[in-house]
This record gives sequence, structure tokens and C-alpha cells, in this order.
Amino acid sequence: MFKDLPVIVLMDSPIAERVYDPETRADHGTNADDINDILRDLPVVLHKATVTSTWHREDQVIGQNPALVIIHRSCFYDGTPFSEGLDTALVKHVYELSEGKLMAFLGYVAIANPRTKFLVYSRSFEDESLWIDLLENRFSRLRGKVTAMTVAGGRGPALAGESVRSKATFRDPETAREIKSLVKSMM
Repeated sequence: MFKDLPVIVLMDSPIAERVYDPETRADHGTNADDINDILRDLPVVLHKATVTSTWHREDQVIGQNPALVIIHRSCFYDGTPFSEGLDTALVKHVYELSEGKLMAFLGYVAIANPRTKFLVYSRSFEDESLWIDLLENRFSRLRGKVTAMTVAGGRGPALAGESVRSKATFRDPETAREIKSLVKSMM
């Protein structure tokens, strides 16, 4: 029965600063837990992967033959807990390295599994279409396969000396409807 259903892989970080909803954060959950709750009534198989900067299970994701990967843009960024007192330029550099790892991961999956699509979410894309253009120019196999979603009510990861102030949450009914609608259209 399950082998005929499309697989969706949900990928996010357990680091508190990456978790949008305060209740989810207090329960030691991830955004992927909230997204799982939103999508669980769809005819799909959902797999969650907890991700940090040292994550290295790319082949495991490919082996699941996903139709869709839903991934937090900052899931590979572990810098915030260590950024207190560090130079902002250094913290920004660490974030850029994590973004490079994200792009390489997406490109790798697209090369290994050409049918996989990707939904990348963030509290703060400066320009979603520009970000997708940069990604597609780096990995042509991603052309037309990536959707970027800015989660309303928030901003990106905190830099040195900043705290995360966000009203973004997948528990918001409008945000939940938006991601579910995107997933349906991508499937």
C-alpha cells in the first residue's frame, strides 16, 4: 500500500533558534514536526530528518526516492549558539558556508533523482526568485524544480548579539494553508 504513495522528506534543524513556534521549541520539536502535522492527511509517506551542520546522510535521502524534499534554508546553520561575542563578518561567513552546503545537497539530490522537487522555506528570503536563479545557475538540474517560500511574520537567523524575534509559525492557519497548497501543487 505505502510503496505506491509518493515520499516527502521533511528536513530541519533541532537548534532552538531555527524552530519558529515557541510551543514547538518548548517541546524540543522542529518545524518539520509542525509541517508533518499539516501534511499528515495527504496521500503521501512522510519522513523526517533532523539536520545539523555535521549531517551527512545524503544517500539515505536519495534512497527514499522522494517526490518532494521540504527543507529549511537554515537547517545546516549551527552558528547562532556560538556567535555571542563573535565578529559579525565571521558569523555571516559561517552562514554562507551552510547555505553552500544546502545548495550542494539540493544539487546532489537532483542529479541522483531527477524527478525530485524541492520546497525551501525561510523567514527571510531577500528575493526568492534571485535565490532560485543563483541555485539554478549553479546546478542546472534544479531548473524548474525549486520553490522558495517565505514564512510570514519573521526574519532569518540571529547574528552575533541578536535574539530571534519572530511571529513566524507553521501553526498559523494561513501559513499552514499556504504550505499545504504549495505541496499539493508541486505533487
